[in-house]
Amino acid sequence: MTKAVHIEVVTSLSTEAFLAVLRRFIARRGKPRTICSDSGTNFQGTANDALYKMLQSTSQMATVQDFLATERCERKVIQPHGHHFGGLWEAAVKSINYHLRRTLGSQVATYEELCTLLAEIGACLNSRPLCALSDDPFNPTYLSPGHFLIGEPLTQLPVADFTDVKCNRLSRWQTYQQQLQQFWQRWSSEYLQSLQERQLWQRTSHNLQTGHLALLREDNTTPLPWPIALIKETHPGKYGIVRVVTFRTPRESLNVQLQKFALYRV
Repeated sequence: MTKAVHIEVVTSLSTEAFLAVLRRFIARRGKPRTICSDSGTNFQGTANDALYKMLQSTSQMATVQDFLATERCERKVIQPHGHHFGGLWEAAVKSINYHLRRTLGSQVATYEELCTLLAEIGACLNSRPLCALSDDPFNPTYLSPGHFLIGEPLTQLPVADFTDVKCNRLSRWQTYQQQLQQFWQRWSSEYLQSLQERQLWQRTSHNLQTGHLALLREDNTTPLPWPIALIKETHPGKYGIVRVVTFRTPRESLNVQLQKFALYRV
């Protein structure tokens, strides 16, 4: 199963706004076969009272059901108080919310800025490598969720690096670019760490092998591109554990220790 993320901005918690978002999604991604959603009991509270009332309203949900029936889409509702049944999409939403709060903070964004920021954040999430796409050592590529959406890797227009520039020296557009770059740095770093969990003194892990395609962790990478390296040779230590490898990048060939350069197998 491959999950891709699509983020939309909703101006109000109403049936009309929900149908407008759904129509935009269908126009861009095509008709979904099945739509899964929460039952509404997870949204009780002062901040989410409008959403709870919409999902519990018989007349409003009848309008939604009529639209889905016309489009031949099936709607499935998870069990009440069972938000863990939607763990597949809840994990993506949690990742977005966590880093978006740390990036935006108390700044107020316009509708256009927020739509653009969320669209490019979705592109960052959909650019993550899933597995190696080719065994050709001269053309190392990887498969990403973006391939399932547009048939090729997602790209972004190059911009200057505003990560360490003070906000009072930036325009509104440059501030938005800085927020995107800060989100990329934090999220990509955590994603790389999740690919290689170290189980010390509990279980053994597989060594890197010659010909494996690996991700190279670098500090100054722009959003969406993932630096890749092809392992040319491994150098096991005294106990057969690989701690030094020789890998080749599109730019150069290096012989380094794994403590200096973090490698993550694709």
